Amino acid sequence: MAPLITIFGFAYFCLVFLINRYNLIYVNEQRWQGGGTRLSHFLISFRMQMCACVLRHLTRAWFLGTMWSIVYHLFMAAILLFQLIMLGILGTT
Repeated sequence: MAPLITIFGFAYFCLVFLINRYNLIYVNEQRWQGGGTRLSHFLISFRMQMCACVLRHLTRAWFLGTMWSIVYHLFMAAILLFQLIMLGILGTT
């Protein structure tokens, strides 16, 4: 009985995937198309700056022996900043 459930379950989820894909591409229309050029450029530059800051602090912390505490605080600050940015972006819609 178990192999039959697996086969029918797999077939069901494949069918649901195809139906949802068709609905998202052809049936549901987008309300607006912003292009996203400003936001994507901002996110790319922000990501590059954060990577540079993390690498700089990691190399400095490697020699000082306090790598974990600096990495932890950097990630917590990055998560907080990300939450604030997303609150601002999603709060305007």
